[in-house]
Amino acid sequence: MIKEFIKNPMYLFIIKALLLYIGWDFLYNGYLNNTYFAEQLSWAGLMPSIYFMDLLGYDADYSTTYKAMLVNKFPVIYMANACNGLDFMGVFVCFVLAYPATIKAKTWFLPVGLLAIHLLNIMRIILLSLNVLYWQETFDFNHKYTFIVAVYGLIFLLWINWVKNYGNTSNTKINEISN
Repeated sequence: MIKEFIKNPMYLFIIKALLLYIGWDFLYNGYLNNTYFAEQLSWAGLMPSIYFMDLLGYDADYSTTYKAMLVNKFPVIYMANACNGLDFMGVFVCFVLAYPATIKAKTWFLPVGLLAIHLLNIMRIILLSLNVLYWQETFDFNHKYTFIVAVYGLIFLLWINWVKNYGNTSNTKINEISN
């Protein structure tokens, strides 16, 4: 019974994905979220957002004291490490690594997907900044729900693209997940 369960590619994928995610969660929450890398990733999201706000005609700047975006010297976004997209990136990596495919395909698809998630996070920071400036009363909802759904939606679409175009299993049971 257990051998049949493990031989089923769909169940094997689910087991791998869960184990990778549990490992990722421990690594992220126990270590990575409070590292220099996480701090730099936060700045790597905040600084381009400030640049684009400037391009849109806003007087945008930053505060290193509070790791915040300022618009007209007023803080509109405080960038916590938990908002740098690293947790989303980890989920994406877990799904791609768990699904069977060649190392070559994973080697190029992972950086492309991570870049897409990072760019979406920059767009999220810009839109949340505008949200604070014009519709402050909706900020909490959009921060907690709207953009979470948008980012996980992108991850889901990337993963479906991955399964349909680059996964290398001929077993129809696992392919039924994406069809």
